[in-house]
Amino acid sequence: MFKSVYYKVYKNFLKNLTIKKFKYKPLVQGILRKKSGRNNLGKITVYHRGGGVKQLYKNIENSYNKFLILKLKNWIVESIEYDCNRSCYITLLKNKYIYQLNKQNSLLLKFSNYFFNTIYMYRIANENLKKGDLISFFDEENQFFVKKNQYARLNNMFTSSEIFNIENKPNSKGKLVRAGGCKAKLLRKYTKNGLILMPSKEKKLISLWSFASLGRVSNFLKIFKKDYKAGNSRMKGKRPHVRGVAMNPIDHPHGGGEGKTSGGRHSVSRWGILTKGYITKRKKQKKKKKNF
Repeated sequence: MFKSVYYKVYKNFLKNLTIKKFKYKPLVQGILRKKSGRNNLGKITVYHRGGGVKQLYKNIENSYNKFLILKLKNWIVESIEYDCNRSCYITLLKNKYIYQLNKQNSLLLKFSNYFFNTIYMYRIANENLKKGDLISFFDEENQFFVKKNQYARLNNMFTSSEIFNIENKPNSKGKLVRAGGCKAKLLRKYTKNGLILMPSKEKKLISLWSFASLGRVSNFLKIFKKDYKAGNSRMKGKRPHVRGVAMNPIDHPHGGGEGKTSGGRHSVSRWGILTKGYITKRKKQKKKKKNF
């Protein structure tokens, strides 16, 4: 009952959104031909894949370095859009930057030496973000603490603050906590590293000089979405799974037999590896000490 009420809210929320139709075309490109689980020789390496709807890829900027290079702090949210390649929504950010023209190029603009231009960028949307909101970088000179909808280093954030789109190493791009509705927590700050609680309850040490976004990723209601027909999974590119017992002996170890059989052995994969309780993780090999 609890889930059904939330799903109705989610359904009404999707009806009110008009984000699927809009896209900023210079940042959109077509996806290359889908290989449907086949390698370069045409052999199936990943089973139960194929078909699916045509998709467009929206180029999303996950790095924070581009914002620092452009030296543009306040970005305006132009729109909040749907993206078929990820479980969260994305935002189209807009800002204006100035070119200072040389004397040779001053013929383009006779009355001024400055040329204004707008720059657009796709980013992952945080929760409760609306059109017209401001997203900015943390400024140490003018601010004492990080505010809502801001990017900042972990060093400048308070402990127990919710973060997402975290850099694994400084001056790289955001790689951690990017799925819809996810959030991480900054538990403690040491001299060089910060202790972060991941959504999987795992704890990680990450450098305090790496950037992160304050808040939580959008679309936390995705867990209430249901597939009410087989066509929904076929549109995603998923093909039907077939039981090993229903196959022939050449296709699966459980196949064959007279009439209906239940395999006749412990359940195994297509390649004969045990599937229930068998540990497939390799033990870490100890590094041999070199005698210099």
